[in-house]
Amino acid sequence: MLQYNSHHFLRKTLTQSLLITSLAACGGGSDGGGEKPAPSPTNKTPIANAGEDKTVDEGSSVTLLGSGTDSDGTISSYSWTQTSGESVTIDNASSSSASFDITTNTQVTLTFQLTVTDNDGATGKDTVSFIVNSVNEAPILSQIENKATYQDTAIEIALTASDSNGDTLSYSTSLSNNANFEVNISDDILHITPINQYVGDEVIAVNVSDGELEDSTEFTLQVLQVSIPPLTQIPSDEISTPPPMPVF
Repeated sequence: MLQYNSHHFLRKTLTQSLLITSLAACGGGSDGGGEKPAPSPTNKTPIANAGEDKTVDEGSSVTLLGSGTDSDGTISSYSWTQTSGESVTIDNASSSSASFDITTNTQVTLTFQLTVTDNDGATGKDTVSFIVNSVNEAPILSQIENKATYQDTAIEIALTASDSNGDTLSYSTSLSNNANFEVNISDDILHITPINQYVGDEVIAVNVSDGELEDSTEFTLQVLQVSIPPLTQIPSDEISTPPPMPVF
């Protein structure tokens, strides 16, 4: 009986030992593992706002006014870049408020992108567009120097003008004394002819127009008298009398 009980005790002890070892290898009982750590929160992308699209006039200075928000952090940087249209220079491109000057004189659309970066390095982007209105500018007429011609003698004067909008230009003239001149313009050449033996000075105004705006200039045309030298009188004592013709 004693030997049996000893074997029984040994078997029981060995079974309990194996059970404890197995539980330890698996993390133990119900409270052996403890609580698992909570996963790190995912960074949320910031939101960029580049502002509303606008229509602006050529030659103006435009402000790019943007903003950024981040629900789980802060905005650490701003960056403005141009994505389309005639190239311009952006001032303060690393600020939420930037600016640029419009140098084009044609109707175009300029588009800009605002990129905001949060404190965890995530970025958000937005774009804004500006439609540039072409503003009509007056043509510029070149000055004409004063001219001179003789009575009843035509004169031709080349007319030159420029227009930044590339509009078609037309010329016209006005005189205070139209009755004494014939005036016409063809191929940008001003043709003037004094008539009626007119002699004197005439102020002539020249005008150029693009159909909406205009420019003008004035010059003085001096019409000179044609001088005819008087006939030379020969003294009577210098006039020789031809000899009489012989009579046959």
